Amino acid sequence: MPPGPPDYPPPGSTPGWNDPGSGQGWGAPPPSQPPGWGAPSAPGAPPPPGMAPMGPPPMGPPPSGGGGGTNPALIIVLCVIVLGAVVGAAILLTGGDDDDEPSAATTTIPSGGPGEITLPDGGDITLPSTTELTIPDTTESPIDPSNDPAGPPEEPPTEGDAALVSLADDCYQGDMQACDDLFLQSPRDSELEAYGDTCGFRFQVSHGFCATALTDPELPS
Repeated sequence: MPPGPPDYPPPGSTPGWNDPGSGQGWGAPPPSQPPGWGAPSAPGAPPPPGMAPMGPPPMGPPPSGGGGGTNPALIIVLCVIVLGAVVGAAILLTGGDDDDEPSAATTTIPSGGPGEITLPDGGDITLPSTTELTIPDTTESPIDPSNDPAGPPEEPPTEGDAALVSLADDCYQGDMQACDDLFLQSPRDSELEAYGDTCGFRFQVSHGFCATALTDPELPS
């Protein structure tokens, strides 16, 4: 049977969904129905009546929740409170132990230099009164050999090395070379050395070698 002519809507009517002559097919809604979510609108076109405009999501920090996060300031406050309680307990315990021990008193005594002396309670110390000591000046002015005339000899030392004592006796008898030998051979700063240096104590100070300083010595009486 050959196909018949297409059915067209009557004049003045709106083409329907299944009207093949409308040219819209099944995917186009009737003009009186607003486009749904499946039909995208043209870019920049205003939204249909009754719908809010679509746009990008708002930017900014997320809203604070009620229990999901932890407040750092609260943690710091709690740590300070706990630390203060521990320190206070330690101070109380330490102070209680110190009550049983005798306290010590510190007394500063001037001693002419830096330093302190710590004495327990009830301690006593006695310091001597400060006195000034006068030390006599024992330094003698040197004697000028020109003002030191020769005199009689003094008795020679008798203690020490026998050979040196023999030289001291010869020096006493007027042998000036024996006086020089005694000075050169005697121990340093000894009485025998001083005896030979002063030519048998004929001088008060040294005049050099006796063999040249005193050619005519005075003999013992």
